[in-house]
Amino acid sequence: MANPFKIGLVMASASSAGAYTAGVLDFLLEALDAWEKAKQCHQAAGDKPEDWTIPGHAVSIEIISGTSAGALCAGLLGITLGRKFTPKNSTCVPPPEENRLYDTWVKKARIENLLESTDLTDGKIYSLLDSEYLTRLATEALQANSPYQRPNYVSPLLELVATNGNLRGVDYSISYTGSKDYVQGLVNHADCKRFYIGINADPEFDHQGLTWLNPDKPTDATWRVELRDAILASAAFPIGLAARKLKKNPNIYHHQYWPIPQSATLDPIQPPGVIRYNLLMEEGRIPPSFPEQHDDYFFAAVDGGITNNEPVEFARRRLAGGRINNPRNLIDADAAVLMIDPFPDLQSPGANYQTNIELFPVITDLIKTLLDQARFKLAELVLAQKSSVASRFMITPTRRPEPGQAAYSQPLASSRMWMFGGFLSESFREHDFQLGRLNCQIFLKNWFLLDADNPIFKHDNHPAPEQFVVIKDDLDLPPDDAHQSKRRMRAIIPLVGELEKILEVPTWPRMKQSDLETILKRMDTRANALVTTALHSLSWMKRLTAFVLWQIMGRAKLNHFLQDIITAELKNGDQLISVSEKQRS
Repeated sequence: MANPFKIGLVMASASSAGAYTAGVLDFLLEALDAWEKAKQCHQAAGDKPEDWTIPGHAVSIEIISGTSAGALCAGLLGITLGRKFTPKNSTCVPPPEENRLYDTWVKKARIENLLESTDLTDGKIYSLLDSEYLTRLATEALQANSPYQRPNYVSPLLELVATNGNLRGVDYSISYTGSKDYVQGLVNHADCKRFYIGINADPEFDHQGLTWLNPDKPTDATWRVELRDAILASAAFPIGLAARKLKKNPNIYHHQYWPIPQSATLDPIQPPGVIRYNLLMEEGRIPPSFPEQHDDYFFAAVDGGITNNEPVEFARRRLAGGRINNPRNLIDADAAVLMIDPFPDLQSPGANYQTNIELFPVITDLIKTLLDQARFKLAELVLAQKSSVASRFMITPTRRPEPGQAAYSQPLASSRMWMFGGFLSESFREHDFQLGRLNCQIFLKNWFLLDADNPIFKHDNHPAPEQFVVIKDDLDLPPDDAHQSKRRMRAIIPLVGELEKILEVPTWPRMKQSDLETILKRMDTRANALVTTALHSLSWMKRLTAFVLWQIMGRAKLNHFLQDIITAELKNGDQLISVSEKQRS
């Protein structure tokens, strides 16, 4: 049996489109479980290799890394793997404890709960939305439903990473030759919390600063507090959701290795239209400014998407081991980073951009600029887009229009309202979840492939049935590739049984006008509670004056503004059933 093909899952920031990511993971687990059960049936029956009806090679999920909503999905996947799991397909609605991905993202990620005021009881404001609900939701979601039994497709030491924006930052001092008396101070705000799931503690991981999550003790504080707070911090969209207080051993920063470029030389083979370099890298330690110490390092943490929207490098390095990089050729690849990104193509202003240098438009553009730049990882995305590169893959939303409909500019129902639209209606999240399942199925069948002569298949325990071979003639291969016209490919994760039947495209969802009005009323109640809390520290005269002005002038204007902008967004996306439409029906 050949070594398993190693997989690193990377989940990008998604806001309410975390439902899409959850749907992708839902089908991925269903496919892996079905394939694993089919192999076990052949083994239990004592079937000869030539009698097997499904491929017998193996895969291993080595690392799960996520940012923002992707980090929350990573945490939910961590508590799900190795326990009783029931997928949400067309024939089954699983109990909440048997599918935390579906229950958390589709059933419970409701805007109504985020508009409560349970976070204002101490007279302080932490965010525009009630983040205490998320604390309760994550605490419930990270409860194990059954004893742990590691599946064969999961690494014995599964790494889990949640990125965050460290508002305190880590100080570094760099001195230069010729100016030893002066140093340049730098601050790194791109941080993360790293964990690993394994039956036994691992000294090497412990030395690197990873926190051990014992799957046999899911009630430990490492699961219920440390992991919970780490994924909630990563999902803490600034201002909208509350920042979280995290702690780390400060010595982790002293033992952190950084990739350091050494030299670059021109490659002797230069493909047409390409300038290719051979870059020599080495890893070295760059200690922070503070000395090694034993006291915990505390910091306020927010959305990991502000500094690292797609934490690919964590997964790439884990898969590469001691290698410089993972083999990329279709016939040599033995590991791959699989990215799930609901919003890979952020809308560009293009020709419609209006140059405005007034103060408030500049502030708005500045915030967008900082977020966009954090998401700009061109080299990583280009590799994922090349079909000849077998070490990077990406699943993104694709939706065919229904008969008589124009093509959708954005296939996700949650794309409206700055990617928060999914919280408005369960039907939006249900659509995106099911679209994620469909997109994952098509991806596994048509794109998550390797050359049929790849070594992971060579020591397979039977000749591959032809139904699992795909002939590809649309690969962007080098001109000198001998297989350029047609190439025999095999699925890394084959679809077995009923999973081969392509799922239906989910119906485009629309919410009722009456449901939107109910949400708008709750928004008004939340806004009033925030203003009342903010005015509490003023003297009674100032508080009374400000409150009266708010009630007479500000409150109504805010309500009209929210109603107009949300209604317009939903109408533009054909996601609102008006009162007149409802009456006609």
